[in-house]
Amino acid sequence: MIGLSAAELSLASVALCAEDRAGARAHLEAAAAIFEGLRSTHQEAWALAVLAAMATEDGEAEAARHRLERAQRLFELLGGEAGIAYCRGIEA
Repeated sequence: MIGLSAAELSLASVALCAEDRAGARAHLEAAAAIFEGLRSTHQEAWALAVLAAMATEDGEAEAARHRLERAQRLFELLGGEAGIAYCRGIEA
């Protein structure tokens, strides 16, 4: 399952580079869904953080808040300074 989630994250990166927000979001959603059934990882936290940023940009405040809170908890639990800083930037 980790390989599948990593593939989804890679496809999300490719979609973002191609400026395909809808495709990127779909791949990030798929990755987050896979991660939910596994142990907590930095990759899950990053997927949630980027989804929170996208939801914020799209005016989806409730979805953004929910994902941001989950991402922050994971980064704090796992020790991710860069992720915590990224999340703080979303809140601003």
